[in-house]
Order: sequence, then C-alpha cells, then structure tokens
Amino acid sequence: MPIATSGVTAWMVVVIVGRELLVTALRSFLEKEGADFSASLSGKLKMVLQCGAAGFSLFFISYATPSTPVWLLWTRDLLLWSAVALTVVSGVIYVRAAIVLLKQQK
Repeated sequence: MPIATSGVTAWMVVVIVGRELLVTALRSFLEKEGADFSASLSGKLKMVLQCGAAGFSLFFISYATPSTPVWLLWTRDLLLWSAVALTVVSGVIYVRAAIVLLKQQK
C-alpha cells in the first residue's frame, strides 16, 4: 500500500516562509517610518488559500487509501499550487507597494 503524502515540498515551504519574513520585515520598517503598510486583499486571499491547502493536505494524508478517488489528489495539488502561486504574486504586490512608499519617504 503506497503511503499518502501531503504533497508539500521543501521548496514550497521556503517560498511561503521567505515571503512571510520579507513582508513582515518590510511592514516593520515602513510602519516604523510612519507609512501605512496595511494588509492587502491579495495577502488576505493568500492566507485563506494557504489555510485551505494546509487543511486539505492534512485531510488527504489522514484519509487517503489506495482506492482514494483521483479527484482528491487533483484537488490537493490544485490547492497547493494555487497557494504557492498566490503567495508569490502577493509578495510581488507588497514589494512593489514598499518601493513606492520608500520613494515617497525621500
């Protein structure tokens, strides 16, 4: 019987954690300078998608069997890849916003 996996790879974790650290550092610096660096819609959607992907991945490894329908595997992968993609997109949005704010500070 094959072992069910979460589908999460090390590089996915590095991308997600790296983005979180970068945005947190930018927010800390910019808010200390008096700029408004509030959460954006893309950041909020990213969080919802990450939570859904994590929850579904845990469900998958808990209940997957050799006869598990293939659509469950596809759903897991779609959620994971979507979460990673939106993580990157929202990170780019935050970096661009930070650049604009930094230029305004000068």
